[in-house]
Amino acid sequence: MSRAADRQISFADWELLRQGLRLEPLLPTISDFLEERRDVIEQVRCGLTRGPHTDRIKRGKVQTPIEFGHKVFLSENARGLITRYEVLDGNPVDEQHVIPSLQRHRRAFGHAPELYGSDRGFFSEENVTSCKQDGVKVVCIPQRGGTKTPEREAYERSSEFKDGQRFRAGIEGRISVLFRGRGMKRCLAEGRERFDLWVAAAVLANNLMKIAALLTRRPSRKRKAA
Repeated sequence: MSRAADRQISFADWELLRQGLRLEPLLPTISDFLEERRDVIEQVRCGLTRGPHTDRIKRGKVQTPIEFGHKVFLSENARGLITRYEVLDGNPVDEQHVIPSLQRHRRAFGHAPELYGSDRGFFSEENVTSCKQDGVKVVCIPQRGGTKTPEREAYERSSEFKDGQRFRAGIEGRISVLFRGRGMKRCLAEGRERFDLWVAAAVLANNLMKIAALLTRRPSRKRKAA
């Protein structure tokens, strides 16, 4: 936590500042405030002078209200393999990705997933209905906002829903692995095309490592056949 986080400028202080009085006590706070935003200012300047391709992303986090980069959509199967990734443009809402991800899964595997798990950002009544109509047995998307019906409350307390949310939490671990071990935390190449390739390389590395881990867990006879 920065030093400025525990300093607040009161209305009285601002009034004194406006009158040109008691400047010295406020200088450390103002200095910290400007220092905290130096990185943001530098990122904006670089984007404007070097040809911008990053997006301004708001995720509702207090510590980082504005971030620069690209959102990446990831789908993971029960084996821990990333089955779909997409570098997104702008700051799209999460709920618009449910139906396309179902369609992609069906094209890849020939059937709908047995379980669809995500966080509440993907929730909409239309998405829940689409999952059910597509043949998903367990639709594990927590309701976002509004009053839950007794049926919805009971469903979100059920063991199958909780198991689905535990499965969904695995993608958070996958993201951590991609960041820490596969180089996706920060793209060192310039330009959108290179950014896309950077993400693709991280996903490929993850899947190759995961496949290798799955093969080594098999009995030797099955490994040879594989």
